[in-house]
Amino acid sequence: MFACCATADDNMETTEITTAEAAVSEKSLSTPAAEPVVEEKQEEKQEAKTDEKVEEAKPDEKVEEAKTDEKIEEKKEEDKKEEETPAAVESPEIEVSFPLNGQPLGLTLDLANRGETGVKILKVKAEGAVPEYNKTAATPVKDGQSIMEVLGTRGSAQELLEAIRANKTDKMTLKLC
Repeated sequence: MFACCATADDNMETTEITTAEAAVSEKSLSTPAAEPVVEEKQEEKQEAKTDEKVEEAKPDEKVEEAKTDEKIEEKKEEDKKEEETPAAVESPEIEVSFPLNGQPLGLTLDLANRGETGVKILKVKAEGAVPEYNKTAATPVKDGQSIMEVLGTRGSAQELLEAIRANKTDKMTLKLC
């Protein structure tokens, strides 16, 4: 409760005013010009909050852009690795048998791959047992193929070369891929 003093003809009289009445009295005392100022300040606060929200969104957008760029780079790297890595699928081995007829094989082999299994055929020469076989073969021996086995022997290029040299028969059997 508020107490209010009023003077009337030099007599003091005290009147009690309830809280609700005081609020009405305070409101009626405010000037109409004061209300728009309050509204303008509220609009400025709303604009400031909106600006803060926009500024908060911008870092998120930058983060999203960075994540997207990162994903694109990762995809490019994966694609590049796939292009560089040969397929893990091995081609099936083909077995060829042919007579030597006292001739050399007629192949140029890559013996530099020490320790690896098989030996790569660099070139099928114009003369020899293999070029003779290729004339009528359904599956000819080609440049770039690898000899994986010679007369039942598997191993490194050196081991396969030894198996070729050790052959005392007039027949050669190779497994190629």
